[in-house]
Amino acid sequence: MVRLLIFLVVALLIASGAAWLADHPGSATIDIGDAVIEMRLGMLVLGIAIAALVLAILIELYRWLTHAPGRYRGWRRRSRELRGWQELSMGLVAAAAGDPSGLRGHARQAMKLIPTNPAVRVLTAQTALLEGREDVAEEQYKEMLDDPATELLAIRGLLTSAMRRQNYDEALDYLGLARRKHAAAPWVIQTSFDLFTRTGRWRDAITMLEDMQRLRLLEPALITRRRAVLLHMLAVDAVEHDKLREAIREGRKATDLQPGFVPAALVTSDVARRLGKSAEARKILERSWGAGPHPLIAQAYAGLVPNETPAEKLSRCQRLLDLQPNHVEAHVSLAELAINAQDWNRARELLERALQLEPTARVFRLMAEVERASGASAERVQEWLTRAVDAAPDPAWVCEGTGAVLAQWQAFGPNGQFDTLRWTTPPKVSALAGLSEPPGPMLILSESDRIQPAT
Repeated sequence: MVRLLIFLVVALLIASGAAWLADHPGSATIDIGDAVIEMRLGMLVLGIAIAALVLAILIELYRWLTHAPGRYRGWRRRSRELRGWQELSMGLVAAAAGDPSGLRGHARQAMKLIPTNPAVRVLTAQTALLEGREDVAEEQYKEMLDDPATELLAIRGLLTSAMRRQNYDEALDYLGLARRKHAAAPWVIQTSFDLFTRTGRWRDAITMLEDMQRLRLLEPALITRRRAVLLHMLAVDAVEHDKLREAIREGRKATDLQPGFVPAALVTSDVARRLGKSAEARKILERSWGAGPHPLIAQAYAGLVPNETPAEKLSRCQRLLDLQPNHVEAHVSLAELAINAQDWNRARELLERALQLEPTARVFRLMAEVERASGASAERVQEWLTRAVDAAPDPAWVCEGTGAVLAQWQAFGPNGQFDTLRWTTPPKVSALAGLSEPPGPMLILSESDRIQPAT
């Protein structure tokens, strides 16, 4: 719009000037030495305009010719950069597709065309990683440390490489550098948490968990569980160093957060018992049992009172059934105690109720044991054992990441990830990791409590 207005104003001025010259004819005389040139005023103005136009054309032509080499070099540079960016883009696509050969070719061409571009070094490092040449990738990352544009990315690459090699001392060095540069970055916080847990720095991991909660990187329920797991690991470390009061302090925090977290309840209850706090030990186990019955909780509860007879133990542990009257584990755990007390009628009653709830293979194995101990025929015993083979598997510690089934809880799953084990029913085809046969009754009693086969 502005250009149109300018054009109209200029056109108006030229038209006005031409009209004025037409209305005021005249002549001009130019003396050059002995020569006298006389012409009309309009022709003089026209000649001056034509001369100015020719001069302008000649100046622009001269400028175009003198700048042509520079323009050609710039065109070539832009063309190389464009082809370099195309190679870089194709390389990133190949990297995402996991195509090492395609990535290698595109990275090589990009390095030739735009060697100073920071993204090319990233692509070269990614190529080396896909080819398994971590030493080459680390060299690229170290060179990228000198460029502010790629420094943080280089730190992340070196940190990841150190953790992959399980060189945690080196990883901690790079982590400190990353935290100084960009402590609030989500990946820095997540990596810090992973590294602190792998190195057993549980309190530092709790601090990172607080940052993760503030940034909402995890669901609130998972934050609570992981805080309980970390507090439990602090309690375990305190027990290993014979610091029982510190252990029970951290254990109480863990069980308050997650009463149903079985490992914390077991350790805290055991520490309370060792400190002479029998009532607290019992309450911790009862609260955990109330949150979700577990065979190891029943085992620990059964062992709270020393020197009990099997019948006395059975009577005291009736409390577990009172707390969870409709849970299959309550009936099965009490049935095991009844078996050890040789109270066959009570054991059969409890197992028959378990069969009405959600029977697993363990229920059928225990029923076979009751039948054998009470003198039933071999065919009858075998019938129960056969049903155990076809029954649903018993609950176990299952890794959420890999699906692997473990006999015992541990802080890290088989994939090396923190807090991935959950107590649940595994797929029927799964086998317990590290076990050659399915587990038997979970309650571990003294030799005097064990039943003898019927004769």
